[in-house]
Amino acid sequence: MSSPLASQEPTSAPDEASSTALNTAPVKGHSTALQAALLLSALYFLSKLTGLFQQQIIMAALPRYATDAYVAAFRLTDFVNHLVAGGALSITFIPLFTELRERKSDEEAWQFFSSLLLLMGLIVTALVIICVLKAELLMSWIAPGLKKSGDFQLAVLMSQIILPGQIFFVLGGITVASLNAQKRFGATGFTGALYNVVAVIIAVIWWQVTGEPTAFAWGILVGAFAGYVLLPFGAVLSGPPELRPQWHFRFPPRHPLFKTYFLTALPIMFGVSFPIVDQIVIGYFASEGSGWMTYLSNGNRLMIVAQSVLAQAAAVAAFPYLASDSAAQDWQKVADFLRQGLRRLMFITLVLSTWMVLTASPIVDLIYAYGKYKDPQALHETAIAYAFYSMGLFAWAGQQLVARGFYALKDTRTPTIIGSIITIGFFIPLVWFCAQQSHPVLLLALATSIGACVHFSAMLVAFENKLQNDYGAELGAHRVCGTLLRTVMACVLMGIAGLIGLHFCQYLPLQGKTGSLVSFLIISLAAWPTLVLACRRFGIPEFEWLWNRVAGKVTARLRR
Repeated sequence: MSSPLASQEPTSAPDEASSTALNTAPVKGHSTALQAALLLSALYFLSKLTGLFQQQIIMAALPRYATDAYVAAFRLTDFVNHLVAGGALSITFIPLFTELRERKSDEEAWQFFSSLLLLMGLIVTALVIICVLKAELLMSWIAPGLKKSGDFQLAVLMSQIILPGQIFFVLGGITVASLNAQKRFGATGFTGALYNVVAVIIAVIWWQVTGEPTAFAWGILVGAFAGYVLLPFGAVLSGPPELRPQWHFRFPPRHPLFKTYFLTALPIMFGVSFPIVDQIVIGYFASEGSGWMTYLSNGNRLMIVAQSVLAQAAAVAAFPYLASDSAAQDWQKVADFLRQGLRRLMFITLVLSTWMVLTASPIVDLIYAYGKYKDPQALHETAIAYAFYSMGLFAWAGQQLVARGFYALKDTRTPTIIGSIITIGFFIPLVWFCAQQSHPVLLLALATSIGACVHFSAMLVAFENKLQNDYGAELGAHRVCGTLLRTVMACVLMGIAGLIGLHFCQYLPLQGKTGSLVSFLIISLAAWPTLVLACRRFGIPEFEWLWNRVAGKVTARLRR
């Protein structure tokens, strides 16, 4: 999902939005959006934690050829999801649904919801049937390297089992989007957790019975139904009476806004934007080497835990508020909201990514070193991939929030054009070059982070120009870059301290999980105090904002 510097602002002068948030009452909407983001962060963490547990079981149980096939099967389903604009469902739906509710009526909004649910259900079902029948041909396009090994047919079979789950993802995605549009975010996080838990239970039982790797594909299918059909539809139907849907199913499905919806979604559906296809491109080249797809997928999955907990939660929580401000045509409020969110998100993600890089080796050992994955080379390659993916965390986070700004303005064309140009003109050639080198796993992960940084930079510049030229609003991207520069300086010192701790760990006699845990703690104890001192020295307002919130809550609890 893809993801930038200009002049630095004075270190002593936060912008007006940040000053308000730090010292007086927050800008209206910021507090409630922050609460929603915190709720989603907790729920996404639960979802990703269960997902990591599921991944641990798969990696420990299956040999490398089967895990490569499993990863390739998901690349095909990701491709189908892209074709039906799975990522665009909430992006295009929420502004239209919100505008109907605010400017017309709830009944009109639910008519649109019902008609879209039926139409997208028919489209994705037809597409899934075609892809199941042509799975072998499609797999040869997406992961051609697997044809050289014995895992190609297994990848095809797993993809045919998983593909119908896309029907559940699309229907559940529209339903969850209707909840988010009402600023009801609970189901958004619980869908992933329930999906993972059910998938693990079904897979382990079926694996014990059959011993076949396809057991984990069947687990995904059943988990998708539980998490993305039963849960969100149950949440919609059990909500307050005034927020429950008013069903208006008609065949053939019709609605005046269909044209607007598809004109908005088509750029995403037919574009090759970097945030959507980056892992499909990586998988194409990684399929050439045994285990490469597995190592890259596991490293990326670890990075995505932080990305989801912070960036995705912030973007999903912010989008309904941005859409409401846009519907009210309060363009400066959109700019202020986005700038403040970006500055805080840049600070948190840069700090976290530095810590993730420093602790990559012990983290990978603690999470993945079980069963068949307890192999030094596999753990080393995975740790390298995780570290290099983590370097781009701030860019992934930033581009998600900026993209929501474009989508709130009902502009899906600009981010898709930017992403497609970067993917075709920059990212694919870069990945091809990296795949020819002697350490492809390291370089392919690094290429993704470089692509994310280039994409975020282009998105930020384009959004600032659009706000200024089309709406007369000032984003103040130079202030975001000021936060970036000061935080990078603090993170450099944090990194030096962490590397000293890492060097000290090499002399410890401890091995195995105990040694990894002790190394993790020593590196953290060296890095975090250094960061706090550096942030205080450089006067980073985002640090003070975060520190005051945490210290305030701790003080309040101690007083009780």
